[in-house]
This record gives sequence, C-alpha cells and structure tokens, in this order.
Amino acid sequence: MLEGMDGFPSMSTLEQVGVTSVRLELIRQCLAVRIDDPMQLPTGWHRRDLQ
Repeated sequence: MLEGMDGFPSMSTLEQVGVTSVRLELIRQCLAVRIDDPMQLPTGWHRRDLQ
C-alpha cells in the first residue's frame, strides 16, 4: 500500500493500487476480533443463571 503525503495509506481503484492490501487488512482486522465461541459472553457481562 502506498503512503500519501499526509502519512495515511492511499489507494486507487482506478489504477488498482492498494486494493488488495486494503482487502487483506480488513480480513486481518476481522479475524483478530472474531469470537471463537459465539455463545460465550464477554467478561463482566450480566448473566441471570449465575446469580
């Protein structure tokens, strides 16, 4: 991915520059926060059956 003059990542869909990099970065970020057990609540969440 190219870095623009302002220091932020740049891309161009017309020139096909950085599109794959953006796609892979989005996939990486989504996988990083994916919940392995969808039935498990986050720590500290209220559960009625534990009271």
